[in-house]
Order: sequence, then structure tokens, then C-alpha cells
Amino acid sequence: MANKGSFKKGDPRPAGAGKKKGTKNKATREVEEVIGRMVEYISDPAHMAQILADCARKTPHVLVNFMGRIAPKDLSINHSGLAETVVLYLPENARDKT
Repeated sequence: MANKGSFKKGDPRPAGAGKKKGTKNKATREVEEVIGRMVEYISDPAHMAQILADCARKTPHVLVNFMGRIAPKDLSINHSGLAETVVLYLPENARDKT
């Protein structure tokens, strides 16, 4: 049984229903917040690193999303010397949130 005032199949969509055009999703808002905090301290790399460390500790899924957005999308490697590897470790309790 439908609740009073609920949407019925075939009825037009109510005015003002749904997400407003241009509204950002939660993941985008969270990543932009981290970027905004980092931009404030662009001349202080130690503080920027602390912001990323805090993000990794408190909301690791946001850090993973952030890293995914700044990492190269197309990476071709043609290197004949030493290679550098960066490994990101997540806390055990954060792995299921990513």
C-alpha cells in the first residue's frame, strides 16, 4: 500500500523533486574540500603532507578518490634507469570503505 502523497506510476514528476541541476555528489565535494585545504598551504609542503596524512587517517576513501583524480590516466613508461615506486597503505578497517 502506498503512503499518502507518494509518487504513482504515470503521474508527472512533482516540481522541485530530485537533485538540483549542478549539485555535486558527496565524493566530489569531499575531494574538493581536501584540495581547498591544501591550496591554502601551497607554500608549506609539510603542512600539505599533514593534511593528506589526516585525510588518510580519518577518511581514507576520500584520499583514495583524491589520488585517483590526480594520478595520470594514461601512463606509458620508457625508462632505462632506476624506477621509483610509491605504495599507499590503508588501515585494515578502511579497506572495505574504498
